[in-house]
Amino acid sequence: MKKCLATALLFLVAIAQFCKADEFDDFLNSSMTDFDSFIEAADKDFVDFMKNPWKHFEAEKPVEKITIPKPVEPIVYRPSANPESDKPKRLTIEEIIDLSSRESKEKTIDAVNPSIETILSEKPRPNVPATQADKPRPNVPTSSPQRKPEPEKSTNPLYKGGANRDVFQFAGVNYYIDNKLKGSVHLSKIREKKIAETYETLLHSDYSQLLDDLKRLRSDNLGSDWALYSLVRKISEKYVGKNESIILRQFLLNKLGYKAKTAINADKNGLTLLYAPDCDLFACVYTIVNGEKYYDVDKKESSGFYICQKDAPNATKKVSMGIEKVPMHDKASVRKSRTDKATVGVTVSLPESLIKFLGTLPQCDYKVYAEASVDETFSSQVLTQLKSAIQGKSEIEAAQLLLSYIQNGFEYQTDSQQFGYEKPFFVEESFYYPACDCEDRSILYRYLMKNLLGLDVVLLYYPNHLATAVHFDSPVKGDSIEIDGKVYIICDPTFIGAKIGQSMPNFKNTPAKVVKL
Repeated sequence: MKKCLATALLFLVAIAQFCKADEFDDFLNSSMTDFDSFIEAADKDFVDFMKNPWKHFEAEKPVEKITIPKPVEPIVYRPSANPESDKPKRLTIEEIIDLSSRESKEKTIDAVNPSIETILSEKPRPNVPATQADKPRPNVPTSSPQRKPEPEKSTNPLYKGGANRDVFQFAGVNYYIDNKLKGSVHLSKIREKKIAETYETLLHSDYSQLLDDLKRLRSDNLGSDWALYSLVRKISEKYVGKNESIILRQFLLNKLGYKAKTAINADKNGLTLLYAPDCDLFACVYTIVNGEKYYDVDKKESSGFYICQKDAPNATKKVSMGIEKVPMHDKASVRKSRTDKATVGVTVSLPESLIKFLGTLPQCDYKVYAEASVDETFSSQVLTQLKSAIQGKSEIEAAQLLLSYIQNGFEYQTDSQQFGYEKPFFVEESFYYPACDCEDRSILYRYLMKNLLGLDVVLLYYPNHLATAVHFDSPVKGDSIEIDGKVYIICDPTFIGAKIGQSMPNFKNTPAKVVKL
């Protein structure tokens, strides 16, 4: 399709060189009309295909991220009676999962908020070579990129309101959304033909302004595909009935370019919405259509689905689960403190509307949590206080202080104990909730090491545990792994009392999956 469009544009440029202005305008108008007809024909072809009987797809059982229960009590370091067991060891790697080369790493990340950059670019600490303290931190989103002022907001109806608009609140912020699709469709029966006719009705509706609103919000305010997906759901459920809202959600997501499908539940008790994310989701029912996983994030079990196999025109993108930017949110916050009396205490402000939003994400790959953008006010507070704590220390001393801080300053509980289900944390959530477990501590430690010391960190993933390994600029003794000729030293923020280079005894002989971010 892109090649065809590029060829067509080159053809138009060539024609323009040999035509008078009036003649070219007429030709261009005619060509655009033909192009619009082509788009309409593609939509019509899709609707016609939807009217045929849909194929039955089996529902795949939800996949559990953690396959073996985590330790109920924290693991505490105790010197071994056998000195040989404490000797440094080069650990075995089962597999290297390189997420650093995926599409998410190729996206451009805007300039970091100046207040954070100032924190990270002060004079180097004593005893730390300038090449270590001032090393660049490419693609490390320490906070939300600063938003440029938008004076037109005072007159833009999306933010001010006006005729044909309804107010929706997202992350505590009010937006005034075009409402011309309110009550636009009614589904009389759950049949393929009736669903297709409902979709066709939407194609002939006045939906352009609503799409423009959603595109602008995705670009300027929401910061992620998941936020956009959530807002589309909220709008659809308010504007039309329960089953109709599923079709409207598919329609809007398709028109925004995303892979989403209406599905008839196999027991014929209603409709559900399936979408294709850009990473695996856990604890969610899914099925495979045309070789791609489509998830129902609302179901833990299902008897299967009837689905139209054909993709909607231009529905080519998967829904990214990454948080590229923190969504614009209400600033009302709650104060939280985490203190390790032996080292340092940190007090932060956490916006509750943001925490509530982060809690809506289904359980994803660890990269989603480790690479997420972080709230700028929270980030500034954490980095400022911890930078003061490590001031004057060597790289190793600073890394050990940060490791001890997480080991002793955060209460340990498994997700099953705290929530009754598995829930990896974003960095902010480790400070917000009363306790955290191994993956939360590892993601937080990686965040601190990357942003305060500029060091490369990988995750070590075992069946029931997550730890980190750090590539230091100077040699360090201890348990380690080697990747591409670089030595990474084990740092386990869940192994209470352990030093840098000490891994849990039961994992010294267990191969780990290495997750490069």
